[in-house]
Amino acid sequence: MKLLILFALISTLAAVAYAQKPSCPELEKMGEAGIRRMFIIEEGATIPQTEAELTKRCDEGKKLYLSMLDYKSCLKPFPQQIFSTATTSIGKLLKKNCGDAEGKKTALKLLSCATPDRVKEGQQCAVGTLDAIQKLSESAANKTSLIPKVCCLAHVSSDCARQKLGKITCPDPTIKPIEHFEESMNALTRDTMDLACENYKTLASCEAQIPEEVAKLKEILKNAPYTFGSRSLIKPMLEIADKIAN
Repeated sequence: MKLLILFALISTLAAVAYAQKPSCPELEKMGEAGIRRMFIIEEGATIPQTEAELTKRCDEGKKLYLSMLDYKSCLKPFPQQIFSTATTSIGKLLKKNCGDAEGKKTALKLLSCATPDRVKEGQQCAVGTLDAIQKLSESAANKTSLIPKVCCLAHVSSDCARQKLGKITCPDPTIKPIEHFEESMNALTRDTMDLACENYKTLASCEAQIPEEVAKLKEILKNAPYTFGSRSLIKPMLEIADKIAN
C-alpha cells in the first residue's frame, strides 16, 4: 500500500541524529514524518537534481531506514512480521538506487522526469489509499471480512497509480516511471501479500469475489483530495494488524 514511485523512497525525512535511542513514540513520529515524504512530495520538499543532492538524500533515507528497524521492537509479533517485510524491501530498493554510481545516474534521470507537478494525479491515489486505510481501521470488521478488503485495497491502489503514472513519458525513452513504480510496489508488497492474501492475489480476483467492496474502495480513491493534510499511516495500519491478529 505504499503508493510511490521510486524517487519517493529517497526523498524521505532527514533523520535527526541522536545520542541515545529514541522512545517508541518518538520513532513512530519520525516514521510518520518520513512516510509523509514517501507518499507525497510536498511541504517544502525539494527534488535532488545533482549527484551530490541525491547522495545527501540517500544518506537521509538510510538513517530513517535504521530508525524504522529500531521501531520494530516496539510492535506486537504480527505487526512486527508485516513491518519487517516492508523495511527489508525498502532497504533493498535503497541499496539498488543509492549503492553505486550507475544506480544514482538512473535515479537522477527519473527524478528529473517525475517531478511533483507531473505526478499530481498519482498523489490523489496515495491520499485516497490513506483514507481507505483509516476507514478500515475504524470499522467494526473482523479478521474474516477485513483481510479481503486490505488485500484488495493494495490492488486498487496499484491500479489507480498505474493508470495515472502510466501517462508520464520522459526525454530518455529508457526511463519509464510506471516501471519503477511497479518494481517498488512489487518489492514492498510481495512478501506481505503472500502472508495473508493467498485468495486475493490480483485485482480481477478481488472484483470476482467482493465486487461491492472493490467498488467502494475505488470510489474513495477517485474522490480523494490531492493534499496529504494531517493523515497518518502507521497508527491505523497497526490497528488493522491488531484486528487481523485477533
